Amino acid sequence: MVSELTVTPPGGAGECHSLNEALQRLRRLRNRGEAARDFTIYLAGGVHPVTAPIVLTEADSWPLTIRNVPGETPVLDGGVRLADWRIRSWNGRTVWIARVPASALAFGPVRQLFVNGERRVRSRFPKGREVFAPAGTSRPLTGRLFTSCDRFRPAPSDWSNQWSDPQGIEAVLLQKWTDCRLPVESFDPVEQEVVFGRNTRFEIDPETTRYFWENIREQLTEPGEYYFDRNAGEVWYLPRPGETPETIEAVVPALGPFLIFSGRPENPVRFLRVEGLTFRHGGAARAEVSTCYDFHTPGLESFLNGFISHAWVARSKAERKFGGSPQAAAQLPGLVSCFHAADLAIHGCRFENAGWSGVLLGVGCDLIRVERCAFRHLGGGGVVICGGSAQTLREQPELATRRALITDNHIGECGEVNLCSVGILIGHAAECVVEHNHIHDLYYSAISCGWSWGYAPNAAHDHRIGFNHLHDLGKGMLCDMGGVYLLGVQPGTRVYNNLIHDVNCRFYGGWGIYTDEGSSHVVVEENICYHCSRDGFHQHYGRENVLRYNISAFNGDSGLRISAGLTDRGGAWNLPGEHYRKNINFFGNVVVQSGKTFFLTQARETLSFDEFYSEANWFFDPAPNPELPFARNIPIWFEERHPAWQANFAEWQAEGHDRCSRWGDPGFVDLAGCDFHLSADSPLRGVFPDPARTLDQAGIRPE
Repeated sequence: MVSELTVTPPGGAGECHSLNEALQRLRRLRNRGEAARDFTIYLAGGVHPVTAPIVLTEADSWPLTIRNVPGETPVLDGGVRLADWRIRSWNGRTVWIARVPASALAFGPVRQLFVNGERRVRSRFPKGREVFAPAGTSRPLTGRLFTSCDRFRPAPSDWSNQWSDPQGIEAVLLQKWTDCRLPVESFDPVEQEVVFGRNTRFEIDPETTRYFWENIREQLTEPGEYYFDRNAGEVWYLPRPGETPETIEAVVPALGPFLIFSGRPENPVRFLRVEGLTFRHGGAARAEVSTCYDFHTPGLESFLNGFISHAWVARSKAERKFGGSPQAAAQLPGLVSCFHAADLAIHGCRFENAGWSGVLLGVGCDLIRVERCAFRHLGGGGVVICGGSAQTLREQPELATRRALITDNHIGECGEVNLCSVGILIGHAAECVVEHNHIHDLYYSAISCGWSWGYAPNAAHDHRIGFNHLHDLGKGMLCDMGGVYLLGVQPGTRVYNNLIHDVNCRFYGGWGIYTDEGSSHVVVEENICYHCSRDGFHQHYGRENVLRYNISAFNGDSGLRISAGLTDRGGAWNLPGEHYRKNINFFGNVVVQSGKTFFLTQARETLSFDEFYSEANWFFDPAPNPELPFARNIPIWFEERHPAWQANFAEWQAEGHDRCSRWGDPGFVDLAGCDFHLSADSPLRGVFPDPARTLDQAGIRPE
């Protein structure tokens, strides 16, 4: 009986020269009864070109491992190389020009170029992270979920009528919590407006919108930038010092997904393990915002995208498409995508230098592990999980997705094309475990869980999100984000022992842990949140959430913010058969603020004893502001201004709060340096869980 096959790169001496060839051979062996039950396909080190998605179906459900030869690094590569560079002088600079192979042009304009393993930047104006503000408010379109538009007026200094090929230019708009990529259609010289070929998600205005331009030939000025000439099908590249045409490897992605696990509701694909492989240069196509994932692969059906509702998609083919997702880059597939799959493992793989997210667990997935993988330099996020919504599952329970284990992964420098991508995104799913991941350097949230706004039925429940190290998020580009973002009613969900710091928004919403609209019945405990640009914890509105034994320190506005409560939301709280009592139970936490307030709200009622319970906490201010009361009311961008309410600690206690709480130095080893280990004489010893458990165990565990 044959128990293994070995795949070598083209030109090697192995039995097979592609993974697809090995799978075809295995299927023949199995049909003849010559394949062992436990089978392994080994991939030797080197580059293995992939030109079309590899699809595994329910017919492939046998114990199969696809892995690297021990000690070797096989790379599944979906890119094409640029060669035959022409060198010319242009605009006072030396530029290299190469034709792009047709296989890459099939995916549309070139939006990604990698040189010597590093992502290069399309010619951009302005440079770096500088952005422009629109000159005026746009003319909104009507009949959309959000108020969108298809044009706006830039400042005269921010647009030039002398730029060549305006239709090859793309505007990247940063709007609240999302980004839009809008190809230029025309410039109206009378109205001084740029007209786009796609619609924005929100109205454009100088207060909340920022933007920059990409792919302008005249702005090809910095070494490492490139420009794509859509008419000639060529890339123009400004080399970095030391680069020569003979020594660089320049790659354009020319593949969407690498692997698709595609079972059937009654017969999922199962018992497969993928280990030790690198997936590189995929995600070439622009993923459209659609209610389905369609990979345009012959013989492969499309699959429900539970994130996207029909209201979020253009209503007719005649309408312009949207330039981006309504939230969290939820339209992106994965380089490895799973549908109706169970009992799978993706272990020790690398996903890098690509345009989509790394792994997608779509509808009908159960018991899938993604562990010890690295996700770096992706256009999307790391792992995306989404089955059918609560409404869909009433009629199609087979679309349920649950029990994913996402552990010990490294997700960094992602969201490089779709800025609103999330490190780990969980939509309509249940009973997932997200533990011991290291997530950093994204422009939006690290972990997002839940996909139902308000108190509508939600498929999310019983998630465990713990011992993750989440930091350097937002980077001042987007808004309304958190280290951990929660949404909707999800009983049984716990968020625990996460180390979260350096979350920075553009103008609002840089929070450590964020319970957004309708978040309910969630326990948040033993987390450490510090150096967030706004608040350590923020609840938009929700009910019966428990925050206990957390540390919130040195955050920009406050330790805890609550935006809305019972009064603000009226009858929305009164669900049949359920009794609402408190917004948040805030118990046993340590809050340290330096000259800043401890609590913030938009209306006094949200912090009243009828709606908010706070007790047995520890407060400290190493540099108190004598004019700053204990709590104050500060309106934020989306709220109507309320009369200011302020209270000192005695008045706060008279409201019924914190009568057993204490003031004073909590006794951390190095408070100023944010070392929250307890000193030998800390007064918290014996009354507060040891922060060392979070500080020393958050992040990836040693093997």
